[in-house]
Amino acid sequence: MGRAYAHARTALLLGAGVLLIAGGFVVGERAPERGGEGALRAWGSSSAFIDPSAYAPLPQYAETPSVLNTQTTPRFLPLAPRAALGDGAPLSDELGAILRALTRARPTAPAALEATTTSLSYEFIPQGLIALPGSDRARSPREQALYEYGNEVGSYIQEYETRHPNVARVLRDQLEDRQSASKGAAVREVGIDLGAIGEKMGRMEQVPSDVRSLHAALAEGYRDIGERLRGVPDAQGDAALLQAIEAYNAAADSFAGDFVALAEYLALSGVIFSHTDPGSAFTFSAGGAF
Repeated sequence: MGRAYAHARTALLLGAGVLLIAGGFVVGERAPERGGEGALRAWGSSSAFIDPSAYAPLPQYAETPSVLNTQTTPRFLPLAPRAALGDGAPLSDELGAILRALTRARPTAPAALEATTTSLSYEFIPQGLIALPGSDRARSPREQALYEYGNEVGSYIQEYETRHPNVARVLRDQLEDRQSASKGAAVREVGIDLGAIGEKMGRMEQVPSDVRSLHAALAEGYRDIGERLRGVPDAQGDAALLQAIEAYNAAADSFAGDFVALAEYLALSGVIFSHTDPGSAFTFSAGGAF
């Protein structure tokens, strides 16, 4: 059984499952009674993460999905449109509306956080990319070059995953205790190591010519999400925190598209990775499980 996308687990665990739910929970506890021009706004990315102007709360949401279900599982928790919250509503009222939307979308989010965020990551996976069993057929020179390339990039992703097996907990702990220097440092370390993947990719000498543009975009994406994530624990105050989350979400949205584009190209080029290959980071199992 192949591995699910390494990038999707990273992007969503960092963006949706933790920063949105835990961030909303913490801000709801700490925000002042009233707000003027800096009143809270629902946060999200440019498209697939959260678009407050285009989505309404889902009526039902599976509490603890254990397998991929692209028909019922949303990519992220849609919030009510801004108009539904009321532009002139006090800050406390807006916070209440947002938290009620989160509650409707996932009734037991705090208790089920770690169990549900992983399943959300599967929403990034195109239906055509399936991790196939190893093939005995000989690879063409082009396929061999792409195979070796995918394994090298995959090894950087595996190294990151080994260093940070509990990213969701690290982020949640920091958002629940934003004054802790050690917890803030742990989040920054995750961001540094994400950016390091991009730096290593930028130094690669053997990049097949047909994937150079895709490679450059993904390397920049890793550097960008790493930088944006490092800014989350540095945010001072609730408004700055939400701005940092918005910036991270936008970067993660772009990054996910770059990753999927490269994975699709490798698959359509006939490159097959076994589940033991580092390049299996670019494939997933037919059953939707790790």
